[in-house]
Amino acid sequence: MAELEQAQVPVRAVADGNAGIQAIAAEKPDVIAMELGIGGSMAAKDVINTIKATMEWVDIPIILYTRLPVESQKEARTLHGADDLVLKRSGPPTLVSHVIAAFRRTPSEEDESLRPGEDGPAAVERLARAKAAAVGRRETLPVLAADTEVVCDGHILGKPGSAEEAFVMLARLAGRAHEVVTGVCLLANGACRSGIERTTVRFASMSDAERAWYVATGEPMGKAGAYHVDGCGALFIEEVKGSPSNVAGLPVRLVLRLAREAGLDLGLSPP
Repeated sequence: MAELEQAQVPVRAVADGNAGIQAIAAEKPDVIAMELGIGGSMAAKDVINTIKATMEWVDIPIILYTRLPVESQKEARTLHGADDLVLKRSGPPTLVSHVIAAFRRTPSEEDESLRPGEDGPAAVERLARAKAAAVGRRETLPVLAADTEVVCDGHILGKPGSAEEAFVMLARLAGRAHEVVTGVCLLANGACRSGIERTTVRFASMSDAERAWYVATGEPMGKAGAYHVDGCGALFIEEVKGSPSNVAGLPVRLVLRLAREAGLDLGLSPP
């Protein structure tokens, strides 16, 4: 709330419960942002259900977010009675989620530092292969690894380390095009296969208030380039040339090609 007020974005608090949510929705604002914390009188699952009902009669983007530290988020979900924190409208599973669901997530613990003078495409393929190799040393099942970077003016923009850094990254991307580069590596049937996907994304111009608002949602943190195409970041994307799923973090067409070459069935191939 404080960040939004400092950016001169109109903000006001409303009471918990259906009446409070519906009252603010009736004013037809550009967006409704709601923070989930510990101790509110309304459970997150009830908030979500109310929002779904509200969206039946008013088309307003609604964002639920949390500024709780990572270690507290599980506790918050338990107290609120919600299985997950919702950052976008509910919808059918995407191909990216389908592919991810086919694998068990395992951290590689690999050093993701960039080498001096290393460009984006070389870096993402090297890191994807290194991650796959690290996990493959302790796994007998097929291993899929990926690494994504955002490249602007030849500079690699990693994940922001602070809200201030995210604000600066978004200023660099606003009103221009940049490239999203992902390296994918698949270890299966005794062979290592890898490839690179490149997608051009054009951002709309962003005011300081818009950048402050977006940073305040918490979504830019932990995301390469400080945005997420499947979340609120989509509000600022004007054009995507290339693989849309690549911008979401996993180019499914490239994954399908590597899987076919390895003779691995992900349940994605058409009959």
